[in-house]
Amino acid sequence: MAEYGGPIDHSSYYSDMPTFKNLQFRQGLNILLADKSPGATDRQTRNGAGKSSLTELIHFLLGANSDPMFTKTLKQYSFSMEFDLGQARRQIKRSGKAPEAIIVQGANREDWPIKSDQQSLFSTSDLSDSLSNDAWKVVLGQLMFDLSEKTQSSKFAPTFRSLFSYFVHRKSVGGFLSPTKQNIHQQLWDQQVSISCLLGLDWTMSLRLLGEFRLTFDHTPLMDLEAPHLRSLLAYLALHRSISYTRFFLASLLIL
Repeated sequence: MAEYGGPIDHSSYYSDMPTFKNLQFRQGLNILLADKSPGATDRQTRNGAGKSSLTELIHFLLGANSDPMFTKTLKQYSFSMEFDLGQARRQIKRSGKAPEAIIVQGANREDWPIKSDQQSLFSTSDLSDSLSNDAWKVVLGQLMFDLSEKTQSSKFAPTFRSLFSYFVHRKSVGGFLSPTKQNIHQQLWDQQVSISCLLGLDWTMSLRLLGEFRLTFDHTPLMDLEAPHLRSLLAYLALHRSISYTRFFLASLLIL
């Protein structure tokens, strides 16, 4: 069983592959189940029905690095996705034969971050545009997570691929092994930045309370607090940041 929702609500998938079964997700929670063959017992598995392959397809269409399943096994076929992105309905297509080219229809709308010559000439028509996979990820980051191009190109910053992978976990990279990781090889800083960004917190500031105490801003150490009571006060304020305190109350904590 696989569950889908979030950023890919109300999306459709199709291909020129003859055996591909077109699929449409409706808004809200969607549950994908494999059919059970007539006469099958409870002990017989439903693996191999394509649930994991669909997850890989979604990532392939949304900027993941080229997967051998698409660039070798299914190289001769193209795959498409239609979904709501930004203020419009978009249709995209990518193939294993030319994985670096993302064909986008609906790229000439006003909210599209990358302006093309075609858009200025035909602003009222729904022309198709071809983007590199890197440019496509920048567009996705801006329209889906409000990440500027500058932010996505910065070091130790959230990226579309890192954030989106928390919504569509991949079994192939150990995405179900930890609640804070979307990839078994994901580095600690990327976990902290991504989760902070998704929760609406200031991802440029990191406070480590367990183990070695460390406070950084934009991955630069801010200060070295040696006094245990100062560290305790900072930890208390960080954990209760939604509450306003008077200076008198804070001073009383320092005295204690």
